[in-house]
Amino acid sequence: MANPTVTASLNKTAFAPGELMTLTVDHADTDRAAITISITVTDSTGATGTATANAVIDQGTVAVVSSPARTWVAQSGATIGRTVFTATA
Repeated sequence: MANPTVTASLNKTAFAPGELMTLTVDHADTDRAAITISITVTDSTGATGTATANAVIDQGTVAVVSSPARTWVAQSGATIGRTVFTATA
């Protein structure tokens, strides 16, 4: 298996309730093997939430599942190397 690379970044470090969050995932993998991506987000009170995504990177397919339940919506224009999601804080 080749070494897949994934970087994920939010557009800000802190969000007010109801504010739009943007998660950008840049990804590359030369052998098209499925991988799982996991992130943890911590708010100012120390509460945490996790999200995981299963992806076959070369297909440019990435989905986010959040706990506690939060709907992350993939934005149009995803490329083979970048997927952008939004959700409400």
